[in-house]
Amino acid sequence: MTLATDLAAEWQHDEATETVTLASRDGQTTDAEVKAFRSREQSKETTGGSFGTEPQDQVWEVWAATCDFAPAADMTITVGGTVWTIIAVSDVIWNAADPDSPLRYICPCRKQVS
Repeated sequence: MTLATDLAAEWQHDEATETVTLASRDGQTTDAEVKAFRSREQSKETTGGSFGTEPQDQVWEVWAATCDFAPAADMTITVGGTVWTIIAVSDVIWNAADPDSPLRYICPCRKQVS
């Protein structure tokens, strides 16, 4: 295995990783086997603006190697029946061993209240 492959598969060794469903806002495009984790970073500096001040705000980090498509604003992340709306993709962590390949997408989200 190459270093680029090792980094892309790093999600397999992260105990905080959850299987989520990534979907377009209209639900027409979905990917049900995406791996993501709830980021430990919630600061305004990381996410911008006043995001993170509400209890329903959460930053999700989505593992690029597990996605059929890149997340974008207004898409949703669903896990355990809870739906999170992606506010923006605030950053992309690039694979240091393969600079043209994304490693993780940083997605500030807001929990949908039912």
